[in-house]
Amino acid sequence: MVNASMELVNTVYSRLIEQNLDCCKFCFDTCSLVQPCSCQPGYEGRYCDQKVDFCHPSPCLNGGSCIARNNSAVCTCATGYFGARCQQNVSAFYH
Repeated sequence: MVNASMELVNTVYSRLIEQNLDCCKFCFDTCSLVQPCSCQPGYEGRYCDQKVDFCHPSPCLNGGSCIARNNSAVCTCATGYFGARCQQNVSAFYH
């Protein structure tokens, strides 16, 4: 049973190295797969193999477009709107 457990740990560790992912070393030093990995920014999942989609669902309001940039979502607002999430109506400031 110990050999099978170590084989599983080695397989997972090899997979992480192949994909150049940064998983917390204590996950393997203790031969425990119970503790979660600590992923690099922009990645998630048990093995840090899933790229985070910062634009799903889109955080942009009022027809704004979302662009993933520098591990965050950036909104490009439609005409007449502004704000980090396009939440402000320009005309509201002129009345």
